[in-house]
Amino acid sequence: MQGAQFTNRLGFPYGFLYCPYWLAYLYWQLQPTGKIGLTDDQRLELLLQANQKAMASAPKKDLPFLVDEGFARFQIRTHGQTFVNGYGPWLQDGVVLCTPFEFKVENIREDLPVHLWYGKQDVNVPANHGIQTAALLGGRAYLRVEDETHGSMEVNYMEEYLRKAVKCFEGE
Repeated sequence: MQGAQFTNRLGFPYGFLYCPYWLAYLYWQLQPTGKIGLTDDQRLELLLQANQKAMASAPKKDLPFLVDEGFARFQIRTHGQTFVNGYGPWLQDGVVLCTPFEFKVENIREDLPVHLWYGKQDVNVPANHGIQTAALLGGRAYLRVEDETHGSMEVNYMEEYLRKAVKCFEGE
């Protein structure tokens, strides 16, 4: 977790594994996107307000999409689907994410394309993750590290990495 913010350095190795459901519920009830008892429009308004407040301390790379209502609507919609069955599945996904794999990364099939996309300024999932994974694969992975944050990497390269994913599924 080298390069990650404190909450992620603590949360990923330990937090998900020991987090009770009630704590996940409380956490998401504090987040505009997680207030599933509200309408999409109410959550959108709360998210846009929170984003305005966040702009003072946000990285410059994140400013364009923090004020983008279309992107905020996308977040509201995806989080709404994430929590359609409550917070339990999200918590379970986190536990799986933080549990050691039942295989060695270096044993991933050689014919399976592995693409790793990271931002140098990402404090959520630092580029170090991708660098270590690529090293384990001995150069068999496509590793891309750009001068981006967690959010800006997703927004600025979304179309490109989705195209690459489609090509992988098509077998090209």
